[in-house]
Amino acid sequence: MRKILLPVVFCAILMAFSFCAKAQAELPRRTFFTEIDSLQLAAPRPMVIFLHTDWCRYCQNMKKTTLRDPDVNVLLNDHFYFLSLNAETEETIIFGNQSFPFQPTGNGTGAHTLATAIGTINDQLQYPTLVIMNENYEIIFQYGAFIPADMFLNILAATLK
Repeated sequence: MRKILLPVVFCAILMAFSFCAKAQAELPRRTFFTEIDSLQLAAPRPMVIFLHTDWCRYCQNMKKTTLRDPDVNVLLNDHFYFLSLNAETEETIIFGNQSFPFQPTGNGTGAHTLATAIGTINDQLQYPTLVIMNENYEIIFQYGAFIPADMFLNILAATLK
């Protein structure tokens, strides 16, 4: 009986550790219309908004590397609200008491008007784009390209000063 329980207990311990490690490495995924406005009223913080698309390989790489870095996650979780926005989502989003719909630009293409409103840099929307907004929904930082973890940490630290 003891020989049977030992592997079961060992597997349970490994699963618990892997769950804890995964939970610590993940950022909470917030949706604009259900949480951020009420969170800002209760506890104001700067917002970090990651604009991306499903087809952008740099976006996917940033999700797998930069946004999974443990140091980045600790800083984001402790001092910011992190929001991830697929710029091609077709749902209407309420953000800062305004309604933002999807804007088609052709057959099966388009961009969300919120992504365009906050992510346009020099009259161009590119992916990935990182936007940092203060508690008053004012853009204080924009960057349209892949950001490695060490650079992202420096940007976040500078924003907190």
